[in-house]
Amino acid sequence: MSNAQAHSLTGDITLNGGEETPISVVDAENVHLRRKSVTGSLKLVNPEYVFSCQRPTEQTVQPGETETTVSGSIEDIYIPHDGVDGTVVIDGAQDVYIEPNAISGDIEIVGEEQLFYNQLTDSPYGYGAYDAHGLGWKRSVSVSDPKHGVSVTGGRSTAEITDVTTDIELIVSGWDNTVDITGRTATVTVYLLGSQNTVTTSPYIDIEIDTRAGVENTIEQEPVPASDIIDTTREEAYAGHLLGRDTVTFQEPATDKDYCPNCGANANAVVTRRQEDAFFVTNSPIYRFDAGGSSYECENCSLNAGPEVRLSEEERKQVLG
Repeated sequence: MSNAQAHSLTGDITLNGGEETPISVVDAENVHLRRKSVTGSLKLVNPEYVFSCQRPTEQTVQPGETETTVSGSIEDIYIPHDGVDGTVVIDGAQDVYIEPNAISGDIEIVGEEQLFYNQLTDSPYGYGAYDAHGLGWKRSVSVSDPKHGVSVTGGRSTAEITDVTTDIELIVSGWDNTVDITGRTATVTVYLLGSQNTVTTSPYIDIEIDTRAGVENTIEQEPVPASDIIDTTREEAYAGHLLGRDTVTFQEPATDKDYCPNCGANANAVVTRRQEDAFFVTNSPIYRFDAGGSSYECENCSLNAGPEVRLSEEERKQVLG
């Protein structure tokens, strides 16, 4: 005899692994299947939009007799790691988000309005435990010097990831989430699911896009600032010239240039190098004998372009003992 259970719930809910399977989830607005959340198979029936890191299989999912039914006025339902030990059927959901390695078994999708699936590389999703997670609606997460990865799941959430110096993974799943990444000489592998999500990185972070499934998602890299290319500013060059004639060399942003006259590349940070032969009084030139010519360089050809090489606190401890 079946001991089937039925739950009528409201709002946001999480399946934490205590429900008997097969599980049927009916008419949820948003369903978030996180990494390694379902140890069995997944069947989606008449979803509106599906955003997936995993390709649907060609196998038909036969769930058997339902043991647990979850219905009601469900807004967001989250299925975390080991949240379902068996098969789950999602019926009538609006948006379904399937993160990397979420489903161990087969995935069958029937009657979807639109499926967004785009895996671009064969990244192994290698990290088990991430450094930080943002989960839910209008949440914020901040992490410095991460070693493995960060995930943001939900809507209108923000994440600030700083001092990235080792390769990490980033999962952004949902709607209107914003992630800012700063660091140097590291690669961030991105899995981007949903719509209107934005990931912004500093100039010296490399981005590898594994999955970009959805619409109006943006990945932006900030341009190299001109200050990173300038070796000596005008003020620095003038300093120390109290009285007398001298020749000084300095660099300034060439704000009127969107390409580099030196190497010909399109550039965001073009600087001009100037030389002046002048008579100085108290650090100011009062007469210029020769203003000299100008030469140019940019982030593509300058020897100065590159991240500031500065050890993190952990790296200093490792070096100094």
